Amino acid sequence: MSSKDKSKFKMFLKTTKSAGAAGERTLRPEFENELRPEQPIAQRCKMLKELGDQHLHNINLDETAITKLWHLTNDLIVPNKPAETRQIALSFYKRLIHTQYKSLTLMREKFFLVIQNHEAHEDLRHLLELLDTLTENGKDITNFEEKIGKFMLLWIPAITDASLLCPYLDMLVNLIKFNAAHLDKDILVGIVQNACELSCTVADDDTGLQCLTILELVIGYTIFPSETLHLCIVTLCRTVNHARYCQASFKVCPGITCTHYNWV
Repeated sequence: MSSKDKSKFKMFLKTTKSAGAAGERTLRPEFENELRPEQPIAQRCKMLKELGDQHLHNINLDETAITKLWHLTNDLIVPNKPAETRQIALSFYKRLIHTQYKSLTLMREKFFLVIQNHEAHEDLRHLLELLDTLTENGKDITNFEEKIGKFMLLWIPAITDASLLCPYLDMLVNLIKFNAAHLDKDILVGIVQNACELSCTVADDDTGLQCLTILELVIGYTIFPSETLHLCIVTLCRTVNHARYCQASFKVCPGITCTHYNWV
């Protein structure tokens, strides 16, 4: 065989291998064996990194395989595991969701419950990134439509303490834009109350502007809760006198005015 033919043959083998990997629907036995709970934690974490960095983007797992991965690894995120171990597992889940997004159905709720019920505060940034990936930055809340609104409200104090308001509010903006129909009145009241309070108290101007955007979106995309009208007007009277907030405040005012006269 000539060198040219050998080169073509090697290319054929490489192409065939890549095509086969992309069509994989189940978890390879060697991956499964390395991830079993009886294996040393360091070995399992190493496999998670390898699987996430080198393999997931080349395969297309079915949900049975994704569920198996969850059962093999969920013990790594319990509170008594070291923070580094938990965060490696959470980062793997983020990569898994991103690469296998179209295959997720029932596991979507499972991953949401992981985020909702996770108790280790030092993992908060990883949880926020995981929710961002799971929802496509707040746009897709399939299978947990009735749960996410209340959770987002309850999360605000921890998010504020961890200085993660900016990415959180970005997600909340899309949640209102794309899923307003799933936000009940009590959730909208909480969103408006928190947006008003934060816009008057946060030191970061960009965060304050995000809060005013949220007020504008609640007015434009939902039935604005009448209970919060007075608070919203008081807030706008304050923010309109802030140089950075002035224009954004004026954008909200017409919606508030129309809302008020519709109730009169």
